[in-house]
Amino acid sequence: MEPNGDLHGVIQNCREAKILLLHPGSEGASAHPKGLPDPELTPERYRDQITKTIHFLRGLKDLQKCVRWNDPAIPEFDFETGELVYRDGSGRRMKRETLGNRF
Repeated sequence: MEPNGDLHGVIQNCREAKILLLHPGSEGASAHPKGLPDPELTPERYRDQITKTIHFLRGLKDLQKCVRWNDPAIPEFDFETGELVYRDGSGRRMKRETLGNRF
């Protein structure tokens, strides 16, 4: 997340945020920037922006801000371990997926 971007201050000062991010290693993270009009937004730069956003959100969590997503169809990101957490409809953890050491 760019410090001078439109959402940076809004998210930093909100009480609670529900944010949906692309998995930085997914096919969608590679394909999405190709459909945007900005020729400087390469898949690598887009993945880098997702990574920066994850680090920014981790900082908010460290400041006791509520950053969560409660939809069992979509994995949540564990800011402490840097893993995706998959849950069933009852909220029980089903599996964890490591995203790598960048997070």
